Amino acid sequence: MKELFSAEEISVFYGEKQVLNRLSFSLSAGEVTGLLGKNGGGKTTLFRSICGQLPYEGRFLLEGKDLRSCSAKERAQRISYLPQRHGIAFSLPVVEVVLLGVSPWLSLFGQPTKAQRQAVMEALEQVGLAELSHRDFLTLSEGQKQLCLLARTMVQQAGFWLLDEPDAALDVENKQLLFRKVRQMVAAGQKAALMAIHDPQLALGCCDRLLFLKEGALAASIVPKTATEAEMTAAFRLLYPKARPFLRQGKWFLDWEEEQ
Repeated sequence: MKELFSAEEISVFYGEKQVLNRLSFSLSAGEVTGLLGKNGGGKTTLFRSICGQLPYEGRFLLEGKDLRSCSAKERAQRISYLPQRHGIAFSLPVVEVVLLGVSPWLSLFGQPTKAQRQAVMEALEQVGLAELSHRDFLTLSEGQKQLCLLARTMVQQAGFWLLDEPDAALDVENKQLLFRKVRQMVAAGQKAALMAIHDPQLALGCCDRLLFLKEGALAASIVPKTATEAEMTAAFRLLYPKARPFLRQGKWFLDWEEEQ
């Protein structure tokens, strides 16, 4: 597969504390990659660094271009970031929140085109929020807000998606909807997605590749489709010492060893 994004020797410091330690990996077009790590392990720091919100050592390359050479507008055109917290503190209709996804493609005083507005309504339909298009975003449930922001990501047309624990506020049905839409959009558009996931079982079910982040360093990288049980067990036990991956009908599942 075509390499779309790479991180080369990325280090990030908060004062004297090193949060990311010479992190290197690459992502391919058409793939969803899951990022697993304990809380405070550097997942959000990595995402914010890619988005240019934090200083870092090393290089991020997107389709061969160093992200440091991208303007803020170009970065927004090429990277879509769905954070853990939406940061929207003022009233906006749902449709206007999703329309923000096309703003990187507009001129200073430009207005969305008819086609862009149609794309917004189609995205809202796909995430099940079309009937709430004129509702105040702030009155939505947390799960509905997350689906609204997913719709915004869908219309942004960026080739690289960053999703920071996007399922945190969703019920089981909407988690499946979110992951299904991410996979469909990534595969159809030959995009790449890097998704931090708290639940390792969910990661196994929706990701093509898994990265294991431990104490700010890349501890393992594995492709479940081709990995052996021994390889899966070794990788998962870096973060979850009692994990026991097993294969059933071609799919990986996790069990947990009981206390002795």
